Amino acid sequence: MKFSSILFIALLLFSFSITGCDEGNNMITVVGEDPGSETPTTMPCEALSLNLRFNIGLDIFQVYEDSSIDNVIHVFSSGSEVYIIVSNSSFSFGFSGLPTMDGQDCDLGVAMSDFDNDGKFDETATMFTSTCEIENNGFVFTLFPVEAEINASQKMEDAFQSFETMVMDVECKETQVVSEQTFFEGLITELGYTPPSN
Repeated sequence: MKFSSILFIALLLFSFSITGCDEGNNMITVVGEDPGSETPTTMPCEALSLNLRFNIGLDIFQVYEDSSIDNVIHVFSSGSEVYIIVSNSSFSFGFSGLPTMDGQDCDLGVAMSDFDNDGKFDETATMFTSTCEIENNGFVFTLFPVEAEINASQKMEDAFQSFETMVMDVECKETQVVSEQTFFEGLITELGYTPPSN
């Protein structure tokens, strides 16, 4: 095969994919016709380990949607802390806790409620325990296991009733850049998230 043919094939393959690594040394591939084209704003939604910061270029949410019960779950991890927002048309709940089991699970110890969806939490439970789990590209969120403890106002406990002992097993729908989702960024900031400095 002539050298010019080999060079043409190599250039053709390069034009269809560029492979590199993010800051966590995870391989990412950007596909496009032009190597100079812009990186897509949404990356393939593959479950990330909860003990790694979710930052493919910029901090990202993993978004899970359970359309059967109208819940959307935004998940972010700083590597040492997991932040979860469960929202629907009526209210939003915020949770945070520690990644466990080599980043496959989390133990949640903080629960907050935004009853009017104005982007600010109205109440924090004084005692709360729950868990979460990732598997493949899906997310299992056991919001209130049998052993969970909830100590909050009657209004917050009533709001929790629709989720009590519910396990939401849903697939990852998409990723979203945190800084472009101001409502959810504000809520996880209240939970303790620190945006990147650059």
